[in-house]
Amino acid sequence: MVAEAGRPPDVAGAWREDGVTRKQFLIGGGVALGALAVGVVVAQRTLPLREYWWELTGQCGPEGLVPEDLASPSYHTFRSEVLGTDVEYGVWAPPIRQKEGYVWPVCYCLPARGQSPRWVLDGPIYLADFLAQSGSGRGYLPLELVAIDGSDTYWHERVSGEDRMAMLLDEFIPWFEGRSDVGGVGGSRDHRAMMGWSMGGYGALLAAERRPDMFAAVCAASPALWYGYDDGVGDAFDDARDFEENDVFAGVERLARTAVRVDCGRADVFYDAARDFAAACGVWDGGTVEGDAVGPGFLRGCHDPDYWRRRAPDELAFVGRALLGAKRDRA
Repeated sequence: MVAEAGRPPDVAGAWREDGVTRKQFLIGGGVALGALAVGVVVAQRTLPLREYWWELTGQCGPEGLVPEDLASPSYHTFRSEVLGTDVEYGVWAPPIRQKEGYVWPVCYCLPARGQSPRWVLDGPIYLADFLAQSGSGRGYLPLELVAIDGSDTYWHERVSGEDRMAMLLDEFIPWFEGRSDVGGVGGSRDHRAMMGWSMGGYGALLAAERRPDMFAAVCAASPALWYGYDDGVGDAFDDARDFEENDVFAGVERLARTAVRVDCGRADVFYDAARDFAAACGVWDGGTVEGDAVGPGFLRGCHDPDYWRRRAPDELAFVGRALLGAKRDRA
């Protein structure tokens, strides 16, 4: 598993994938580890041990619900001339019969660092299944989800020449929405939203700032944000100049006409920056920013899929309100 730049890998999440739950970890040696973690956490010198301490003390919150398996996303590749390689993407939309000429609102989803579209639409986020559950008793939320691979280059042009943001904005989205077999999808600002997790959360905010004419809403779950290059950005940016050219704090006023949601748990290493970014957005758009990073309440949560699954239903509802208003179509 690949760690976010400037932070540890999701150790607890990795163990759950191997069949060891948080509860089993706590029972099978958590006490000894907790004793070791206390001294280290106080000094805040070893971030992985600090995360263990958050787990032990309940600051990460409960395990996130895994929704019923209701969706079957499809996965494909497209040839990117910008990157010179094939890029994987995934798609899912509710089984709704729409009138001829109907244009599907679309939410483009950016995974965490090193993760694939399957990580978003299937496990461990299960976003497609959460959207599928929106049809229980009230009618489906008519929204198409499109997740695309972001690799590990933080959604901006790198010294290597790789530029995932150019691939996304200038190549993939026009290509995807222009395909004859897709039908009416996106096509205008009012029909598009961006969503992302961790590195993808940063990328979603950067994309919405770069092209405010393209997206009506942006939702960032635990975005990987730093105040400056010297704050331990790892390999997320090539140098101080690269950071300055791609600093989302510096471009926050470009979101003045965009619906913004920022979620981040209090026991997340990015919480302070996420909170301050949300506050800065509120200054520019009149205080309409939503999410866990807004307001003074204590909201448990770590930088892990459990937290992201807990927030997923509210995040999808936010996107639905931004793109569809109060209107809901039934299957």
